[in-house]
Amino acid sequence: MMSSRQTDESGSISVRVYPPFTGGKGTLDLTVPCDQDGVAVGDLLGTLRRHGTLNVPELRGRTDESAWSHAIVLAQGRVLKLGDIVKPGDRVSVLPPMSGG
Repeated sequence: MMSSRQTDESGSISVRVYPPFTGGKGTLDLTVPCDQDGVAVGDLLGTLRRHGTLNVPELRGRTDESAWSHAIVLAQGRVLKLGDIVKPGDRVSVLPPMSGG
């Protein structure tokens, strides 16, 4: 079960989801339990989608890396791919793509 509070509990990952992926709820801070071996980013995002926390219509039913041009997933200062593993204690951010000049 996910919690809407952010903690440093052993066996959990802190996730911050930014609009527009929150379905109009503003920025969400979540705690997602996981075992000590960690979890693949794709599985973590799938869990968030199943619980209605991650609202990314462009990603429905898609598992390929190119689908993630609609979202950026960061942890420990680096961009993650779907197969990358995040471990308990990690802080993960899900952001919209950015552009600038």
